[in-house]
Amino acid sequence: MILSECSDDTEAIQRTISKKPKRVKYTCIDVTRSLLVLGASSGGLYLANWRRPNDIQLLVGKEGPICKVKFSPTKQALACASENGLVVIWKFNTKQRERPERQRVSSDHRGSKVTSLCWSESGEKLFVGDSDGRVTVINVPLSKTLDLLSIPSDTLMTLDSEVIQLDYCLRKLVVSTKTQCYLCDTIKKNYSEIGSKPRDGEFGACFTHPRGENDDCLIYCCRPRSRMWEVNSAGQVMKTHYFKTQLTQAPTPVVSDSHDLCFDTAQPSDSEINVNFGKLYPICSEYVMAYTSRAVYVFQPRVPLLLLWTQDIRDIVDISVYKRHILVLQPGGVVRKLTLHRVVECAARLFIHNHIQQCTELCIHYSTEVRGSVEEGELPLSFVHQLRNTADTCDNEPYLTALTTLINNIGPISPPVSSHCDKPAEMFRGRIHVVNPSKVGSDEEDEAELSKLRSTLSADESLDRLLMQRFDTQSLDGSDNTSLFSADFRSDSVSLSSLKFDTWSLDSSGHHQGETEDGVLDTSGGSGGGQDCRR
Repeated sequence: MILSECSDDTEAIQRTISKKPKRVKYTCIDVTRSLLVLGASSGGLYLANWRRPNDIQLLVGKEGPICKVKFSPTKQALACASENGLVVIWKFNTKQRERPERQRVSSDHRGSKVTSLCWSESGEKLFVGDSDGRVTVINVPLSKTLDLLSIPSDTLMTLDSEVIQLDYCLRKLVVSTKTQCYLCDTIKKNYSEIGSKPRDGEFGACFTHPRGENDDCLIYCCRPRSRMWEVNSAGQVMKTHYFKTQLTQAPTPVVSDSHDLCFDTAQPSDSEINVNFGKLYPICSEYVMAYTSRAVYVFQPRVPLLLLWTQDIRDIVDISVYKRHILVLQPGGVVRKLTLHRVVECAARLFIHNHIQQCTELCIHYSTEVRGSVEEGELPLSFVHQLRNTADTCDNEPYLTALTTLINNIGPISPPVSSHCDKPAEMFRGRIHVVNPSKVGSDEEDEAELSKLRSTLSADESLDRLLMQRFDTQSLDGSDNTSLFSADFRSDSVSLSSLKFDTWSLDSSGHHQGETEDGVLDTSGGSGGGQDCRR
């Protein structure tokens, strides 16, 4: 497994989110299938479509600088917390195309710093943890009728140290503090400690959701010195995983199409490495990710295995994960979009987009995986053949030697299917269109048919079809899921076009009528951002 970054995607997101006053700083981030929200020091919330970034919209707040944001699983609500402890829930009504409105404001944590927000699966409950160790639950009715009842919030837990992370699964809440982990039954409202050994530090914990009906909901808790507890749904510690030895392997670079890859070929060190992993984020149902100030780590904890760690991502302000996409907020308002890929999938992407050098470097470094994929028929034999022919045009002798060795190890290579596939993208896209051998005509006819097919699809859609057929018939964890590149995945129940932001749009200079030049909200009245947005 590797992390990849498409420079075009990152640049498009960056151009969009830069449309704000210069003195406004982004402080936190969250994402859904397509929506991105950034909390700001001005008290505003900036929303954009991170898959097709173009415009950015502003929700104006008056509670002060934002420190946490979290979309509900239903995408119909957005929670945010300010630095003074106020929690605001915004409601999105996309069916009637109404503009978002404040549904609820909670002052239960006023005077404390909110450190974690977590929703139940239904979106009816919001769990809030703070720096004083207090955990509350805010009831969020899904209908206007229930909203009239105004069910008060409730205190679930009062603990002895700061809450670091909350996570929820199947009516249970895992709470990780600086000193201990707890498992809370949110229905019975009781809780118990996980394990008996205390700790001291910003360690996280998360659920990995069941892979099937008979699968258990496992919990993973970070421990000092490169350790991780595996806990069952009853709160019993089943195993302690050690990653000290695996951390001696060389770091893996983030694969990008904007620069050459530089793999560290140094031999693993003999000395064990101790790392205190921080917050944990589930990726699909099989993997978890952690980060420190110096590196990002991706695990397959059930094995247990450290899949990769990289030093290319540092100084993380906040992070959000959706399926296998990771959006990282760094100082200066920089947002980077990373994706967890299998090696062969990433190689195919680079090849299709004509990033031959990066594709070559990747295939050479992971020659064992590439060879296995070719032998199993996942990668076409003509892939390596075409890669070798393309690399012939360069003067890099080590590349040619390594590729030749790879080809020889694989075995006899069949010639390309059709001679007109001069470009890498042409060869791969040609494989999307299944041609009946009895009806194969001239090269010109084939090319005309392919051109006709490509004219009905954008470049991304053509690539998506290829990857859906060849590399995404199963999810990362091996279970049959909706394809990552299917139309259902690309659409979202909440989009900017379905929300009314007519009075909240930013002008060409990035200013909002409720903001002053330095990004401070004008709360003096009038039509500015200081007014309540409820009609």
